[in-house]
Amino acid sequence: MFENKEILILGMARSGYEAAKYLSKYQNHIVVTDRKEQEEEKIEELKNLGVTVVITEKQEDLVHEKLDYVIKNPGIKYDNPCVLKAKELKIPVINELELAFFE
Repeated sequence: MFENKEILILGMARSGYEAAKYLSKYQNHIVVTDRKEQEEEKIEELKNLGVTVVITEKQEDLVHEKLDYVIKNPGIKYDNPCVLKAKELKIPVINELELAFFE
């Protein structure tokens, strides 16, 4: 289900970081984003796995019609601008716990 997909992960904290590592094994194009600075070691690890890391306040700019999925941290509410934009574009939005269920 999550192979050769264009995926945006909202929130890099523990679960977003782990989701990005896991999904990178399946030839996905992954962008993980957070508003807060993250540990450089973790950023470098993800970059070495082919994951793009974007730290920005304007995360909604990363949501576009070519995305197959938006995966959000459970702490991100469904009224978040990125989630609303994804829904408007009819992009499935799931949380990281649901990701584990689908696999």
